[in-house]
Amino acid sequence: MLSGEEMKLAVVTDSVSDISPEIAKKLNITVVPLTVIFGTEQYLDGIDLSNTDFFNRLNTDPNHPSTSQPSPDAFVQTYKKLLDKGFEILSVHVSAKLSGTINSAEQAISTLGTDKVIIVDTGTASMAQGLTAMSAARAAKSAKSLKELESIAVETANKTNVFVAMDTMEFLRRGGRIGKARAMLGSILNIKPIITTVDGEIVPHSRARTIKKAMSTMISDMGDINSVSEIAILHGNVPEVAEELVKQIDSSKLDQPITVTGIGPVVGTHAGPGCIALAFSLK
Repeated sequence: MLSGEEMKLAVVTDSVSDISPEIAKKLNITVVPLTVIFGTEQYLDGIDLSNTDFFNRLNTDPNHPSTSQPSPDAFVQTYKKLLDKGFEILSVHVSAKLSGTINSAEQAISTLGTDKVIIVDTGTASMAQGLTAMSAARAAKSAKSLKELESIAVETANKTNVFVAMDTMEFLRRGGRIGKARAMLGSILNIKPIITTVDGEIVPHSRARTIKKAMSTMISDMGDINSVSEIAILHGNVPEVAEELVKQIDSSKLDQPITVTGIGPVVGTHAGPGCIALAFSLK
């Protein structure tokens, strides 16, 4: 680059990040949507189908939804627009163990033949991925190189995680994640499972008898609030539950205001309506 020329760095992510359009616009993050499929109908996540519409349909549609990764061409078009404007790109994505999204991004880079795009596998999903992308977007304004920005994002990803508490195990059953008997037992015992991500995969974390107790467990397992930098709270069409969780957290200790947003279709397909999630980054 020319001496004295300002480094232009852009952040791209995918819609598994659950970054809202408002946050994406504020932080100049480009979000590449996954596709949500109900039967024979397909919708671009967050574009053709809002989180609210998704959960309303999840409750009533006999077809259990599935999702598919963006095509390589979707990434080619996204990257080309930014590269043509002189940007170098950090592409921050859902764990490669959970989605083929990174594979599509890698194919796009190969097609373009560029060395000005670097991919970061966050090893997680939802707003744990989102907080990593948001941190990178803030740092992009002052980072001196794309490699420096990559280091910042990787460091953040390694200190970021998410807990998701489910109001019902029914949607895990519908998606084939658990058997009918286990789902029925969970319903009888009123079990609220809590999942998290470990080594890039979704794993059971804990369980509680009520959503209120599940929220207490998530806050406790997050650790000392003084060691937490940023928090995001997500919900499956239950904003009142999300607000209750916000009230239980001393946000004065955080570096950023708490983000409250809806949980998207990719995680919501399995977690179901009424789910509540706590994502956090450590200092």
